[in-house]
Amino acid sequence: MENIDEFEGQIEELIGKKEYDKALEILTNTIANSTDPALLTLCFIEKAKIMGLLKDPHRMEINTYNAVNIFYDIKDMRYKGKMALYIGGLFLFLGDTYNALKFYKEAMELLPKDSYDYIRALYNTGEVEKRAGELDSAEEKFSSCYSTARLTGRGQIEVYAAENLAEIYVVKGDKEEAKLWLEKARESAKKSEDKRIRYIVELAFAIKDEDETKIEEISTLMKNLGMEHEIADVYYYYADFASSAMREKLLKEAALIFSELGDGRMQTLTIRKIEE
Repeated sequence: MENIDEFEGQIEELIGKKEYDKALEILTNTIANSTDPALLTLCFIEKAKIMGLLKDPHRMEINTYNAVNIFYDIKDMRYKGKMALYIGGLFLFLGDTYNALKFYKEAMELLPKDSYDYIRALYNTGEVEKRAGELDSAEEKFSSCYSTARLTGRGQIEVYAAENLAEIYVVKGDKEEAKLWLEKARESAKKSEDKRIRYIVELAFAIKDEDETKIEEISTLMKNLGMEHEIADVYYYYADFASSAMREKLLKEAALIFSELGDGRMQTLTIRKIEE
């Protein structure tokens, strides 16, 4: 699978540079000339990902199902687990939580429990459950992720898991426990090179402290990185830390962002929260 990993790296580099046409040309040519189910599954996954970035959900869905149709022919179980993880992510992006959970479960059945991809599948399952309001189950997943990430030195997942646990405790109304997990997330984030998670954590702290200047400053930095959905998530989950006036302002802004991004489910949940 080494050559496939190199191929994936090449495509991901082009996507990172927003050279979508070049990436699509390579993927289309590879699909036309390969019979390897592992490589073909990856190609359709990458095409689906690009369609998502181009805001074309119809073609994203077509390519996702093309990947699914070939996925079951992959012989290497570990690589199959990795592809299941990717497919779960595509379904989650499409708003299909049933199939997202189905493929995350399949990934966890195929992958070694101490592997990075297994922890990611567990983490993503927690994310789906959190959004579905299954907070106890999501808390269990994120707690397991946090513990495993600390033991195995997976610093990035450690931060994200701690931050998600803080979100869950805010929703549950346990602000003291939420603050404790936010502090853990901030401490772990200091060791991370991922500025995206540092911004998420610091935005949450700015809301907790009701520092409007800092909220605006960090939100702008996040927008420059294309993190609008993450901004809306933080506003939604941490608004209950703020006073009633700021809470309403944050939730209205979150509802607007979710609407602009086409995330109808989160927009509806946010509107309901405003009306509480």
